[in-house]
Amino acid sequence: MSKDLYYTIPQYFISRMEEHDCVKSVNNESDDEFFLYRVHREKFDDVLVWLSDAYSFTDMDFNNRPPSLQRGDYIIIAKPEGGGGASEALIRATGIGVGKLGDFMGALTKREPWTYMPPSWEEKQERKKRFFEKRSKER
Repeated sequence: MSKDLYYTIPQYFISRMEEHDCVKSVNNESDDEFFLYRVHREKFDDVLVWLSDAYSFTDMDFNNRPPSLQRGDYIIIAKPEGGGGASEALIRATGIGVGKLGDFMGALTKREPWTYMPPSWEEKQERKKRFFEKRSKER
């Protein structure tokens, strides 16, 4: 692992955290090897977040995570073109969540962020449909 992220990615992460209703503050705890941030939440425990530079995140990347990550923490696949994840069994066993920034935004609302499941494509379509139906009734 290395710190191979374009410099705007950590900046973007911090700005998104500062806009989130569940976040009190963010502290940069990065070291020579990892981009790490402690997210202090309003209602729940703090979350230590690792911004991974992996393009295709795998269980091997998960197992090579920073040693400071513990149960309740989160790994963000930070490169916009990146993807992948870790097995559900590994996430459940360790209590460390994995996902893209959008997934983490939702996970922040949960006491146990690793349990957050993003909405399916069908659920998103249904939400859009309800939104536009409500909007058309208001006109």
